[in-house]
Amino acid sequence: MNTNIRKRGLENISMARKDELKEQCDVLGLTPNKTRKRLNKEDNTHYFESSIKDYEEAIQNYYLQVYKDRGTLSPFMENILKLESPMLALQLKNAKPELQEEVWKDNNNWILQEKLDRL
Repeated sequence: MNTNIRKRGLENISMARKDELKEQCDVLGLTPNKTRKRLNKEDNTHYFESSIKDYEEAIQNYYLQVYKDRGTLSPFMENILKLESPMLALQLKNAKPELQEEVWKDNNNWILQEKLDRL
């Protein structure tokens, strides 16, 4: 699966595209929830479709179960992955040099966490 790099301001952010997430769900045989309400402009009816978050949750839950079944999922990691995180990952090495320096200063309001298995 390819990762789409989009330019936002002066920093590169790595983001999974919806079609790539859908493809991964299809390969894994997953059926994500449909929580995004849409309007059909032709007949003015509403319908629901899967959002990016729905696809991500389906994939995350799949791998949580895989690691549980293997006995390799720590309770700590399970609890961390169940938390809702509103942010996407930014690789520090791709950030502007000024931002890379700022991250290491005390009291800078930045939080860093290692990203494991695309989750």
